[in-house]
Amino acid sequence: MSAIGNISLSQLRVDRDGRTLLQPLDLEVEAGTWLCVVGPNGAGKTTLLRAIAGTTSASAGTVRLGSHGHDPHALRPRQRARLVAVVPQHPTIPEGATVLNYVLLGRTAHVSVFGTESRRDRRVVGDLLERLELDELAGR
Repeated sequence: MSAIGNISLSQLRVDRDGRTLLQPLDLEVEAGTWLCVVGPNGAGKTTLLRAIAGTTSASAGTVRLGSHGHDPHALRPRQRARLVAVVPQHPTIPEGATVLNYVLLGRTAHVSVFGTESRRDRRVVGDLLERLELDELAGR
């Protein structure tokens, strides 16, 4: 499994309806590192994640994803989904879905339009669950 590369923000700002939701921000997150975004309600955490994921537009600045510095807004949704994904705080999880099923959703961008997950997809997810020490929860 390979990392997507860096996430780079340069003077990223988001305004809506005359209000600044996200103050200008510079940020570099290198491949393989973890970042925790913490702050009070209304601080701009969700707006930041949506801007990185390309689901909200920046008023100023840039977002670059991956080792090639892709602009998420210039990518097709499937291409963007191969670089970045967001799991909502309160996701809608179908009844009976297991941890394995939910993590497999992350492979959706790698499955053909009318296809199903391959052995490779299941292997990637199995390796990920093992790496995160969640493999014992796969069936829950």
